[in-house]
Amino acid sequence: IYPYVRNRCRAIATMAREDNFGEIVGYIVEEAIGEDLYFERLGERVPDGIVSRSFPWGEMYLDVEDPGLSRRLLRYGVHERTSSRIYRRELRRLAEDVEEEVTVLELGANIGYFLLMANDVLGERSRIYAIEPHPRNLDLLEQNVARNDLDDRTEVIEGAVGAEPGSGVLNVMPESNWHAVAPDGGVRTGAVETLDIDIQ
Repeated sequence: IYPYVRNRCRAIATMAREDNFGEIVGYIVEEAIGEDLYFERLGERVPDGIVSRSFPWGEMYLDVEDPGLSRRLLRYGVHERTSSRIYRRELRRLAEDVEEEVTVLELGANIGYFLLMANDVLGERSRIYAIEPHPRNLDLLEQNVARNDLDDRTEVIEGAVGAEPGSGVLNVMPESNWHAVAPDGGVRTGAVETLDIDIQ
């Protein structure tokens, strides 16, 4: 039970550092009763379920109904903290070593989290190709690109990337950042639906 309690305390400490006290209450309630009333109430205040938030790397539209990436950003202000830190570090190294334009391929761009980080570090030197197959993610991705004035340096492409062009089946998971194309075209455990998509 100690690791469970330790991890929950770390999560609450992270939210406290970000001054996310509403999320802290919601998190504690969710742990106690299995429902997150904070996000339920937030969702009731925005008819389309989309809220806007500012982060150090840019402005983002987030989907309060998505228990994955969007809620993590709303709750913690960061997603995959270690991966994000390493990604930014490697981008800074790249920026120091390369003087020319840098091409960024964002495969499975979701709603643009890592794309905006790349822009934050590389700035005007970046040329970004963001590929995303899920319609809801794609819509938010396009809105986040436009909101941060990246249309001139970012090409958003609907679809997925595979070994050969063609079609595939996207397994839609409850959390938007877990959608995946099954290599055999099958249905993954936990998928709520499947979508036919283009493979580039």
